[in-house]
Amino acid sequence: MSDKVAYNIVKTMFDKKADLVNVHREALNFDYKYQTNAHSPIPYHPGAIKYFAEKGIKLK
Repeated sequence: MSDKVAYNIVKTMFDKKADLVNVHREALNFDYKYQTNAHSPIPYHPGAIKYFAEKGIKLK
């Protein structure tokens, strides 16, 4: 997946969080505070890292 596509997916998920919550309550857990390397054993995609960096979240 390209960096641009990954970036846009993550951006849309956070920008449209309220819409996601309407169809699946688990989306309430989408929060910037959980976007850390400590919360995921899976490496972040470079496109996601770019999005979170724009929000002030530093990832590896």
